[in-house]
Amino acid sequence: MFKLLIFGGTTEGRLLAEYCREKNIDCDVSVATDYGASLLPDGMNRFCGRLDTSQMTELMAEKSYSAVADATHPYAADASVNIRNACEAVNLPYYRLLRDKSELWGETVENIEEMICFL
Repeated sequence: MFKLLIFGGTTEGRLLAEYCREKNIDCDVSVATDYGASLLPDGMNRFCGRLDTSQMTELMAEKSYSAVADATHPYAADASVNIRNACEAVNLPYYRLLRDKSELWGETVENIEEMICFL
């Protein structure tokens, strides 16, 4: 039986969890915050709290997942590295779900006035 572990906390993670629920795909979702957990579909198995690589590896090994989907925030680079390392440790397929970039992606500003010019 296929079982997916989703690392979420983003809109994309929530949408993937909802899709899995609609298609009867067995999945668990790990999020860093209570707020992220509150947005998940009712009845979904969820883990809440930040995990390091060791904790992720233990979770993956304990629950016998078939694959892992990394739907963490694009700026959560450390989380993605930890997830990828944990997947390698237990030999699980790792998939990174990326969001589309906006026109302003990567732009930096010095102050609020400069930001307003982009809006």
